[in-house]
Amino acid sequence: MRICVATSYTANFAPLGDLAAATLWLYAKRHSCSVRIEPNQAPMARPPAWHRIRWVPQLFEEGFDFVLWLDADALFLRFDCDIRTVIKPGKDLVYGAPFRSGTARQNACPK
Repeated sequence: MRICVATSYTANFAPLGDLAAATLWLYAKRHSCSVRIEPNQAPMARPPAWHRIRWVPQLFEEGFDFVLWLDADALFLRFDCDIRTVIKPGKDLVYGAPFRSGTARQNACPK
C-alpha cells in the first residue's frame, strides 16, 4: 500500500509550517511513507485550508492508495503509532483518534 503524508501552507505560515513539516519527514521515514509538502502554497480565493480539497485527489492520481493529511500547525509528538493500524477496508475518509484533530485520512476510491 502506497501511503503519503501531506501538508501545505502559505509563506506567511512558514515558521510554524516548517517546524511541523520536519516531524512529517521523521514519521514518514520511520513508517516507510512518502511525503508531500507544499511550503509556498499560492494564495486562493478561499482560506488556505481549502487547498487540500484540490491537492489530495492529485496525490491519488500520483498512485497513492492512502493520504494522511496534517494541517500545517499539526505535528507528530509520538512516532510509535503506524497509520496502517487504523486503515480499515471500506472506509474512504476518517477523522479522529489516534491521530487527533488537524488530521484527515483518506483512501483512494476504485475507478
